[in-house]
Amino acid sequence: MAELAVIFDKDGVITNNNDYHLLAWKVFNKKYNLELTDEDFKINVVGKTNHELLRDYFPAHYTDEQINELAEEKEAMFREIYLPDFKLTKGLNAFLEKLTAAGIPIGVATNAPQSNLDFTMLHGKIGHHFKVMITPKAVPRGKPFPDIYLKAAELLETAPERCVVFEDSFTGIRAARAAGTRSPAARCTRL
Repeated sequence: MAELAVIFDKDGVITNNNDYHLLAWKVFNKKYNLELTDEDFKINVVGKTNHELLRDYFPAHYTDEQINELAEEKEAMFREIYLPDFKLTKGLNAFLEKLTAAGIPIGVATNAPQSNLDFTMLHGKIGHHFKVMITPKAVPRGKPFPDIYLKAAELLETAPERCVVFEDSFTGIRAARAAGTRSPAARCTRL
């Protein structure tokens, strides 16, 4: 078992892209005549899965497949908007290199879909640093439930209390705390 592991959230931590998600939601909401204020975005959107968010917006007769298609449509809008400005959080690359050189296992545990995780790893050229990359598809419940952090700790072969989590959302902090990970997550740590 590893003595220490580090787990990163993706959006807002690996990349500071939440403003671009807000722009994509505005484009998506305009297309579908939905309302989402900036305050709603900060409180009710950041850190949650698209599936649970869209379930609140669209009628119950929409199938899970239809909701998933809408979610991917929104994420495709996000990637198109964000690509020209894509950049990693300042200092992240150097930090990842130090962790890797020290032999500390690193993971990503994100509520983002696989397509966005792949996008970030491709354009950030950082995938080689991560031993584990987990999206909500790998666990029964996404954040704020602890499942994703418990799974990351398991795959990193480290006890949850020996994992340091970097998070930026209240949803993610609740998940990290519930999993029993180390305290930086409780203080909304940013790089």
